[in-house]
Amino acid sequence: MAVLELSLNKVRDLDRLEKLTRLEELYLHDQSQLMLDEDGAAKFACLPYLEVLDLSKNGLYELPRSMLAGLTSLEELYLQNNKLTEIPPEVCLLQNLIELDVVSTDQRS
Repeated sequence: MAVLELSLNKVRDLDRLEKLTRLEELYLHDQSQLMLDEDGAAKFACLPYLEVLDLSKNGLYELPRSMLAGLTSLEELYLQNNKLTEIPPEVCLLQNLIELDVVSTDQRS
């Protein structure tokens, strides 16, 4: 599977995400019940081919640093319309990142 579109669904956790190791695009915007804690964020480490990640409009207060570690192919990261107060410095380590959208977040750094 190359693209997984789960936007506007009621996804609460990402338990099965680690089985989709060939995933290239993941759309998870408008998930009012998404819990992105350290355990959930660690699931992203199994997605080395992920190029697009859309987490916009989720009401996220933070982006766990552990989720960025395995995203070595990430080119586009959409975080707009969340409640983020900062963007983790690990974002700067994403060498393939071309687009980072944080419009309408509360980021301070």
